[in-house]
Parts: sequence; structure tokens; C-alpha cells
Amino acid sequence: MAKVDLSKYLTYIRYQWGSGCFNYALMAVWDILNEINCPNSPNMSLAFAQHLFHRPDRWMSKPWAAFPGYYGTLDGRWHPMPLVQPIKDHPYESNIMKTNWMQTFGNPTEGSMPSIGNWGYDAAQLTREAVNEASNYRMNGTPTKIEISTTKFKEELNKYNPIRLAVGNHVVAIVGYDDSLKRFKFVNDFGDTQYAYVANNPMQGGAFATFTYDEVDSKNSWRGYLEEALIFQIIPPKPVPTARIWVKHNSNRNNINMWLSVEDSPKPKKKIWPPWELTVEHKGGWDAVGGGPENVSHTLNFTVRLPSEFIWPPSPDNRLVLDLYDSDALDSKFSKGGGELVDFRANFGNHIVNCKEILNNHPNSIKFKSNEHKRFYIPE
Repeated sequence: MAKVDLSKYLTYIRYQWGSGCFNYALMAVWDILNEINCPNSPNMSLAFAQHLFHRPDRWMSKPWAAFPGYYGTLDGRWHPMPLVQPIKDHPYESNIMKTNWMQTFGNPTEGSMPSIGNWGYDAAQLTREAVNEASNYRMNGTPTKIEISTTKFKEELNKYNPIRLAVGNHVVAIVGYDDSLKRFKFVNDFGDTQYAYVANNPMQGGAFATFTYDEVDSKNSWRGYLEEALIFQIIPPKPVPTARIWVKHNSNRNNINMWLSVEDSPKPKKKIWPPWELTVEHKGGWDAVGGGPENVSHTLNFTVRLPSEFIWPPSPDNRLVLDLYDSDALDSKFSKGGGELVDFRANFGNHIVNCKEILNNHPNSIKFKSNEHKRFYIPE
């Protein structure tokens, strides 16, 4: 092949405003593998992985772990987290890579356990929904370390295997290559408005950037020395009912508030975005990019599980409801609030039911303003 691009399987671009780049890259890899094996799967949450990394005492030692080597959840169950040798002695991931939780327990998804920033990791707890769904999303064995070379990278990408690559003091996911440009494409974790790190570098904005073939073969790139490349094999997940939601905001996607619910259900609406509630502390920027909720990412295109009480398929007496509200809580020096809902659909495997209001609108999107509430139904 002269070109492979697995980024078409990745819609949700996360934004990192704390530690844990190895987990951000891992979740990008996992999303791609899930989508290839089971279309319209929900996006993986990184909250549990980050929690295990920040709080190893919760499963490795007393008093938090009544049974060391097991992780306790709020429903009273204890889940094995068997220890294995670290793949590499990376100080920043030695704790997380010493456990094969990805094979034994699995991982929850967005919506059931939203991915949060540094806030909340110490106190993070799996919801009952997250515990019950995690076994559907598991790795098939430990990650495999591969040679860092153009030949090997292309070989794995031809087999639809994205690659998690440690480079300098950072970790990214290699998602494609192009022989005509002699470059590998990677996804970073700074949202969709990241900036060029160095002059004359191909990284000029957006979620993706590149390494040249020469940089990979020499193991020395503009971003730093290429240290370790891993591929992952998953147990293909079983399909579950999901909603795909694609919103474009004029300034900051974290101004958007969204809930999913089933019409006339006695259960509360399921908050699916933002992934954490804004506070005064959150409003301060974390770094020069404008970190924290002020990451100025504009686009949110992700997939979440439908509320547990929803029965497939959607019908006039079983309608899915999306509530959208632009709070305009985050002031932006870049542009004004408001935006547009580009897509809202319900999926179960390859069975897709679209929001007709969007399909019938021209040019196929619904605009909203700051401090405006919109409600959408499937089916109309």
C-alpha cells in the first residue's frame, strides 16, 4: 500500500491538561481498534486508567485495598488487578503498566464514566454502569513492543494496528503513513486547535501532525527521541446501543452542556458533556495552550452508550432525547459563543436511526446561540 490512514476511525479528539499522555494515546488506539472491529462503539473513558495510575494504593496496599491486588467498587465487589512486570521502566507509567487490568477487568466508556482532567482522579469511583460494562472492552493479552522503523510501522499499519509511540517526554498514537510524502501521521492529545511546537514544522494546527520516515528510522524526531513503540490486540467488543453526537462550537466546546434521556422515563437525564462541572478553579488556564476547560477545542464528535433503560429500536413511544445548552460559562478571547449540531444519531451495530430535524435542515445542521437550550428527538 502507498497510503494508510486509520484516523477515519477516530472522531473523538481528547484534550490533555494534566499528566497521563500514555493513557490518552492508549485510548486513541483503543477507540480505533473498537471502531474497526465493532462499528459505532462508544468512546473509551480514560478516567479509570488515570485513577489507577495516580492512586496505586487503592488496589496495591492497605488500608484502601482491603485485599491487596484487588480493586474495590461501590457495589461491594473486589476485582483482581494481577501484577505483572512493567514493559519498560518508564517512571511516569511504572505503576499503571505493572497491572494487566486491561485484560482482566476491562475499561468503561464515555458517558458511563466521563474522562475528567486532573481533578477527581484521587476520588474517582466507578459507577455501577461502568463496572457492569467494563468486561465488554478488554485487551487480548499484554501490549507487544515492536521495532521502531519505517518498515515495521508500515507493516503494522497495513494490518490496521495503530501504534502507541513514546517520543521525548510525550506519548502519541501513530495512525497512518503516506509514501508520497514519506511521513507518518499521528494524533496528539491537545484537542483540535493545537499549535506548531517548532518553526517550519508540519504541525500547523488541528489534531494531527507528522513524523518523517527519516525521523522514525533515525529514532530522532523534532519532538524528541523515539523510545518505545507498542501495539495492542483487543477482544472485539459486542455491539451496544449508542448515540453519536457531533457539535461544533465557535469558541470552546466545554461551554456545551448535553444530556441524554428516554422520553417519559422516571430516571434522571444522563449528563454526557462536559466531562466535569466547571468551578472557579477550573476557569484558570493550566498551561500556555490554554489548558483546563479553556483548551479552546471547537469540535466534539464522540459516541456514548444510550441510557440503560432505553430499549432498541427507537420508536414513537420509545424516543431518545438530547438536551443541549450553551452555558457561555467560559469567556473566550478568540470568538463568541454558540455553534451548530452537525449530527445526532442512534446506532446499534450497523443499524442507524438519524435525527430527522438535522437531516431535513439546510445545510444539514442546527445552529444554536449562547445561553440557548435546544432539544432533539429520535425519532421525530
